[in-house]
Amino acid sequence: MLPEEKATIEKKKRDFSKLNDNKNPGLKDAEKLISDINILLGLYAVDKNKDLEKLIKNMIDFGKSKQWAMEGQIIEFNRIKKGQLKVKKV
Repeated sequence: MLPEEKATIEKKKRDFSKLNDNKNPGLKDAEKLISDINILLGLYAVDKNKDLEKLIKNMIDFGKSKQWAMEGQIIEFNRIKKGQLKVKKV
């Protein structure tokens, strides 16, 4: 994994931690979470890192617990895990 990718993952972890601490997340928080998950899914498709998988799963579970629309992220995550959706690293 490239240093830029590791830095992105760390930033998304910090952002998610802040979101977890937020007592009353709103629509902008939901949009940011979905965006962050999509970025991490792209990285996960290239490098199936167990820590990254756990982070994505926790983020999706958090979104589901808030009743935010996570269906697309769940489908994409499951397809990547099963090898049905592949991304070429350039």
